[in-house]
Amino acid sequence: MKDLVGNGFLDKRTFNATSAYKVIQNYDLAFDIGTNVGGFSNAYHDKFKKIIAIEAHPLTYNIAKQNLSPYKHIQVINNAVSNVDNKETSLYLHSNGDSGSTSLVKLPSNQSLDKMYTINTISYPSLVAKYGTPQYMKIDCEGGEYNFLINQDLSGVEFIAIEIHYGFLTKTQQQELLDYLLQDFQIYSMKKGKEGSHHPEYNFIRK
Repeated sequence: MKDLVGNGFLDKRTFNATSAYKVIQNYDLAFDIGTNVGGFSNAYHDKFKKIIAIEAHPLTYNIAKQNLSPYKHIQVINNAVSNVDNKETSLYLHSNGDSGSTSLVKLPSNQSLDKMYTINTISYPSLVAKYGTPQYMKIDCEGGEYNFLINQDLSGVEFIAIEIHYGFLTKTQQQELLDYLLQDFQIYSMKKGKEGSHHPEYNFIRK
């Protein structure tokens, strides 16, 4: 995957994280879902007592683990988030070769099956059972956000920073997920997406 270990790639991802996702106070526990090379956790490492950083692709996971190794309160795990546990699942790579474009969701075009790797899934309840309820979640997992969050008990979560992906989700799924989150959260800030090129980025705070 291109730029995975390129010069300045972590710096670029760190900058992108600060422009997209807000952290408005200190929190005890964060889940960084779709950590990629660790940009969000690197940017906001001093805002949390503990961060569980989750990355699906094994190569990207290894780079994230290396990048975040200076921070002893950050634990990096190699799983894909879903609504089921321990399901071996295929990974699909976008034709742009970007390490942040790995997905469990098969699109009609612009993707190839990663024939070298599969990954086991983990659900939100299992993460909570193992690590505790996060007060903060950052979620950027290329369409996996719907299965991971929909109809889950999110009590105790105070802030969710999320990219809701066009293309990977149907319009119905996009609206269902947004409506579900808006039952208990309100939009703190958002950056509008443009279908086909950019995905909307939301920062939700509990009502």
